[in-house]
Amino acid sequence: MYRIIATTTHIYTCGGYRKVNGNKTSYNVSAFDPNTGSLQNSLTQQDDGDTPACMLRAGVLYVGGHFNVAGPGCTPGHLAPCSTRHHVAEFDPTATTPRPWHPDAHSVHRLLVHHSGTPSARPGEHSTPQGRRPAAAGAIPAP
Repeated sequence: MYRIIATTTHIYTCGGYRKVNGNKTSYNVSAFDPNTGSLQNSLTQQDDGDTPACMLRAGVLYVGGHFNVAGPGCTPGHLAPCSTRHHVAEFDPTATTPRPWHPDAHSVHRLLVHHSGTPSARPGEHSTPQGRRPAAAGAIPAP
């Protein structure tokens, strides 16, 4: 797991995994009960690749990583229920469909970073042979 977000009702995790709690299938994004540690089935949104970045803002879970599709039950090799979301997606943890925000980022590195002094999170920069370039996505406003 790359990131853990704790709230009073959920523990959200983002990473590069396919099994949790020993043998339960959950790809890259999960929610757990903070008291028991058991996987909560209410978060059905997943993606098809490593997800090293996630952030919770105003009840919305923003994720970033090495994926091209996301959605309910979305897993590598089972893409039918998925929606195209290149490297960045936003999930409503209580819904079973992805939110419409789709910035179509072209970068997978440092996708969600909080810039000091600004009340927002922005997709970060990535390096290419031609130099550093900003990711092609808008800011995520602070609550």
